[in-house]
Amino acid sequence: MSAHVKCSSVVGKLRKAGFDVNEWRPGSFLATRPDSPYRITWFRNGEGDSACCLNVAHKNDHDDMQSDYSAGSWCDSIAQAIRFATT
Repeated sequence: MSAHVKCSSVVGKLRKAGFDVNEWRPGSFLATRPDSPYRITWFRNGEGDSACCLNVAHKNDHDDMQSDYSAGSWCDSIAQAIRFATT
């Protein structure tokens, strides 16, 4: 993801695209849309408001640390994440 993209900007773009956005624990965000089988997650980078680690995965797919499996695909931009999650 490009440097210094604000979490507030990511939230705004996702809500405009019809996603429900929740901060499910401090600094960790989850976006879902009722008509999409995918979820978008990202993290707040440190103490600031910049977003990092933008990921799109199927709602039923989860990471497995024991097998070194990372669910989903990492995205370079919120536009790319929205395209992945709505196709």
